Amino acid sequence: MNSLLAIRNKRRKIVFKRLDSHKKKRIAPGWRKPRGFDAKLRRFRAGRGRLVGTGYGAPVEVRGLSPEGLKPRMVCCMKDLTLISEGERAIISTRLGMRKKLDLLREMQKKDLKALNIPNVSQAIQLIEKIIQERKDKKKQAKKAPVQTKKKDLAEKVSDEEKKEREKKEKDKLLIKREIV
Repeated sequence: MNSLLAIRNKRRKIVFKRLDSHKKKRIAPGWRKPRGFDAKLRRFRAGRGRLVGTGYGAPVEVRGLSPEGLKPRMVCCMKDLTLISEGERAIISTRLGMRKKLDLLREMQKKDLKALNIPNVSQAIQLIEKIIQERKDKKKQAKKAPVQTKKKDLAEKVSDEEKKEREKKEKDKLLIKREIV
């Protein structure tokens, strides 16, 4: 098992690039299977790059294990966190919201557990707390501001309408005076 892990970790990872991505800017380098009838890469022509295949994968016994050789567990709630033992690694679900993630990270920090997708738990906690506080402040400002602006806008609209009515009455008076004379 350890020798297989050593092989997997030592081996240089091959980067598979999309056909002709180096020639044109609009073609992203991310891998796409060549499907064209005349595609040289699909037809295994020499010097055209490597085609993705099963032979490039890690040994089956160590596939999906963490660098230490432990099987990571997906964590979505506190209940999942209780199932993780001391040496295991956790992967915190990306579908979680900020508050739940914050609770999980605090609990992980207490239990001295590590997450594979969050390298520094204490730093992540500080960042999430900062983001949540900024959102709260922004929400408070948003609640205060619209009420004042709405009142001002209504007052301005009323005054504009009144001004238009006054101007209209003055014009009517002038027209009536001209007709009489």
